[in-house]
Amino acid sequence: MMADNNDPKEMLDYPDPEVLLGEDADLRFLGFRKVFVSVFDHWLSREEYERLFPLGEDQQSAYVEARRKFYAGLEGDKYRYSGRYELLPELAYQVELGRLVDGSKLMNFYVPRYKMFVEGSYEHTDVIYYQDASLMQDALEGARECGLHVLEE
Repeated sequence: MMADNNDPKEMLDYPDPEVLLGEDADLRFLGFRKVFVSVFDHWLSREEYERLFPLGEDQQSAYVEARRKFYAGLEGDKYRYSGRYELLPELAYQVELGRLVDGSKLMNFYVPRYKMFVEGSYEHTDVIYYQDASLMQDALEGARECGLHVLEE
């Protein structure tokens, strides 16, 4: 687990992204599960992807807005991970969300309230690693209310 200069005692329980995101990571052993939050309601086939992308401007805007709305609705502190954890003040978090454009990559960050680590990905699908399914219910319901879909592997 990673520590930082924010509050080392509290942050000892934060996941080590270098381990969590590693190719050989055994999520069950690490105590995590993973879901994907996407604007798409299923995994796209190669043919679907080639037909859909690049997206039209209106569709692109709608997808970006759905993702921003979901992430803006997450309650509690957010810690950006970029080699170490850094507490993001709310204004800085909103600025980061404002950088989401045309399927761009979202930052990696941790939300202690939900015990979830968000790995920002591309093409309007992000990976969420979580430890406690009961804490995630509200977050995943919020995703659905924003028009996003929760996909399993």
